[in-house]
Amino acid sequence: AAPSSGQRRLWFFDQLQPGSAAYNIACGVRLRGPLDRPALERALTRITERHEVLRSVLRADGVGGVQAVVLPVTPVVVRTVQAPGEAGEELVRRAGQIAAEPFDLATGPLLRCTLLHGAGDARLLVLAMHHAVSDGWSLQVLIRELVELYGAQAEGREPRLPALPVQYADYALWQARWLTSPAAAAQLEYWRKRLDGAVLADLATDRPRPARSDFSGAHARFEVGAAAGARIGALADRLRTTPFTVAMAAFAAVLARFTGQDDLVVGTPVAGRGRAETAALAGFFVNTLPVRVDLSGDPSLEELVVRMHDEVLDGRSNADVPFDHLVEELRPQRDAGGRTPLVRYLFQSDESVQEPVVVGGLEMLPVRLDTGTAKFDLAVDLSPRADGGFDGLVEYSTELFDPAAVERIATALRLVLEEAGPAQAAAALSRLPVMTSADRAELLERWSGAGVPAVPTDTATVHGHIEAQADRTPLATAVQFGEERLNYAELDERANRLAWELRARGVGRGALVGVALPRGLDLMVALLAVLKSGGAYLPLDAGYPAARIEMMLEDAGARVLVTDTDAVPAELTAAAGAAGAQVLCLRRDAEAVAARPRHRPQAGTGARDLAYVIFTSGSTGRPKGAMNEHAAVVNRLLWMHRTFGLAEGEGVLQKTPIGFDVSVWELFWPLMAGGRCVLARPGGHQDPEYLCELIASAAVTTVHFVPSMLAAFTTAGRLPAVRDALRRIVCSGEELPAALVTECAALLPDTGVFNLYGPTEAAVDVTWYPCAEGYGSRVPIGRPIDGAHVYLVDRAGRPVPVGVAGELLLGGPAVGRGYWRRPGLTAQRFVPDPFGEPGSRLYRTGDLCRWRADGTLQYLGRIDHQVKLRGMRIEPGEIEEALRTHPGVDSAVVSVRTGGSGTPVLVAHVRPAGGPDSPAGSPDSPAADGLAAVLRAHLRELLPAHMVPTAFATVAEWPLGPNGKL
Repeated sequence: AAPSSGQRRLWFFDQLQPGSAAYNIACGVRLRGPLDRPALERALTRITERHEVLRSVLRADGVGGVQAVVLPVTPVVVRTVQAPGEAGEELVRRAGQIAAEPFDLATGPLLRCTLLHGAGDARLLVLAMHHAVSDGWSLQVLIRELVELYGAQAEGREPRLPALPVQYADYALWQARWLTSPAAAAQLEYWRKRLDGAVLADLATDRPRPARSDFSGAHARFEVGAAAGARIGALADRLRTTPFTVAMAAFAAVLARFTGQDDLVVGTPVAGRGRAETAALAGFFVNTLPVRVDLSGDPSLEELVVRMHDEVLDGRSNADVPFDHLVEELRPQRDAGGRTPLVRYLFQSDESVQEPVVVGGLEMLPVRLDTGTAKFDLAVDLSPRADGGFDGLVEYSTELFDPAAVERIATALRLVLEEAGPAQAAAALSRLPVMTSADRAELLERWSGAGVPAVPTDTATVHGHIEAQADRTPLATAVQFGEERLNYAELDERANRLAWELRARGVGRGALVGVALPRGLDLMVALLAVLKSGGAYLPLDAGYPAARIEMMLEDAGARVLVTDTDAVPAELTAAAGAAGAQVLCLRRDAEAVAARPRHRPQAGTGARDLAYVIFTSGSTGRPKGAMNEHAAVVNRLLWMHRTFGLAEGEGVLQKTPIGFDVSVWELFWPLMAGGRCVLARPGGHQDPEYLCELIASAAVTTVHFVPSMLAAFTTAGRLPAVRDALRRIVCSGEELPAALVTECAALLPDTGVFNLYGPTEAAVDVTWYPCAEGYGSRVPIGRPIDGAHVYLVDRAGRPVPVGVAGELLLGGPAVGRGYWRRPGLTAQRFVPDPFGEPGSRLYRTGDLCRWRADGTLQYLGRIDHQVKLRGMRIEPGEIEEALRTHPGVDSAVVSVRTGGSGTPVLVAHVRPAGGPDSPAGSPDSPAADGLAAVLRAHLRELLPAHMVPTAFATVAEWPLGPNGKL
């Protein structure tokens, strides 16, 4: 006979993954009292006689398809398994293992009965079936008929069983005919419209999705008390719906809070038995309903329940189309690994209360069995209890989630269900609690770093610490540049004289001084002199266009520009004049500077005075100046010294252009700790071979790289020369690939790699992570440094649970003052701190992160990198990650460009594996066209159609900015 749509799908699945227990269905029956084993086997045999499907097998039909074959009736033999040392939950676990034993769909039988004997008189009857011949409803049919047939024998009467006018094969034939009818076409059109543009809900997982799933699973349990159950029932009555609808709405609310999505598809099973004659029949009838949930506008739980009620009602009116047929017709996004498409998360409720039944002196109590599998990412089952409460079970994929992550989701669902009272149900969903007060306190008080004070110090300023070090080690080398050296005393004296000159030109506390000098000893002297004068330095790259420098100087109101006409373009000094800044030329004005006093000026600078202002690009096109104070910088540098313990004389490489904040610690940390600041030649930061030579010759122990530059550094031919000297590689500025860390560990086994994170609006870095074992596929950005407070919040500003993406907010002494002369933008990005002391502020980074279970932060991307095409939100990073999974791709960048018709399109720029030497390394080569076709097909396997770029372009090398970033 022809199989049903569902049977056909499960047969194809079995061909791909033979022996999988993913579609085993099982129930245990706890037995107490005398058992008549022959009567039990006769009852089971009679059941298989009544329900032909339980004697069916699925076999290849010889032409690429499958057919269902009904085998003759044979006596059912209940096998016996002894487990003498097990009882209670241990025995139930053993029963689950037995139920998970694979079936052979071609030979059968697809119903297996086992009597499990445990310790003492503990016994469990294990009834296992393949889903191809059964479903959850069928299990209830089986149990009812088993009780009746066994009881009738014990009582010496005829069994009272409903007639079965049709068999499952009749249903399969009816279904095949119905699918060609106008009614089926109308239902399919309903789903086509309803699911148009739907995207998969996306809970953060603890591990990447495997290329091939083994469907391994586990479950977590939770309880909803009787009082909460009564409130759920009352809410359902008031809204004229069911407790199931209320609970499913609560589950959708939790998913929305954990994913940040307000448009979700949640699956729920429907019996699929619309015809009355199928009610008492065993077989695979159940259908999955993909319910699209609209959570836009932050509705209340009440409002969401009403939306859910209408959605489920409409869906059930169109529930005859098999889910498998729906997938074939709509071709939705498919998960890697073969999991169910369209629906990742399922909600179901067993409306019946399980109670023991006594027949012939034998008590039978059905119990749930765990086969160790999970067909969905996450499936919630809520079962009512006799006291009015509910037992909750969350089945989840162990390939994706750790138990702790699922426990947090289960806790959130319990909390939302317990908030179903009238007042709470009327509140916006964003206000419902999704974590316990203890978990919230741990995030806000411990993990945030709020309880860790700034590093204590008696010296308030950066230059004050350097002056103290100069007093301790005046003759030690402070700065070296090629063959040139300055010891601490010389550096201090030269900076003092220049500081006096600056003060003579009107520089004092809070004044900004532009510094436009190439890397060299004069640069170090000038920066330190600005701080000693009471001013704050404004770093300027001489390579910038003159118009931009003029704009920055004018915007900053800089009194003085320190430069050198022999080393910078004439346009720069002209720009300074146009901006109204005095030009102090170190060579031209050398005599005037040399005539100034050698002792230190006392400018009265304090901890809250500005140390520097760095201009960064702005979304409006106008650069914005981030202000940072001495206290924040001192805390950052003292933390670094306390953490890494730089010894006197150690070399720290300074190679980052001073317009980028990493330069701050490269310049000043070694001078505060008695080390050496080793200056790379101008432009040398982009030459890996030169850097290797410098690190080795200057005995540099600490160096910074953005990850993309570190990748280039690891390929340098002279890399072995750095092994004796280099002890620390500090990374920041881009996401650090785990593979790169592994590569560094292999090439430089004695060199530690540290991942740091921080925006320019705070003092350089605010979190750190020592890269060691155990971080998984993505390197965290770690924990807050001393004096930094970190919080992750949702769109409503509420703390998010562990594992949930949220915007990273920064607080504490590490946070900068704001943006120079931009009060509106400062107020927008530097906001009141609801978690701290009155008057404290938080900086909104715009970065998405999540807490890992170990208390470290993982960077996920930028909020504002999200794009919207044809009404659908897209994160380019997700496409880039998918591209990098192809062996032909070294790296990728996805962006939005305007197409020929004026509409925005996605464009993928790809660097092929092998770089410029690969066949596809040239954009014009035929191999490049071939790679584009391959990658397009690859992405179609991983992503929905709207996320597959329209155009592909190959690049031989990535263009890098002056700081080494893309």
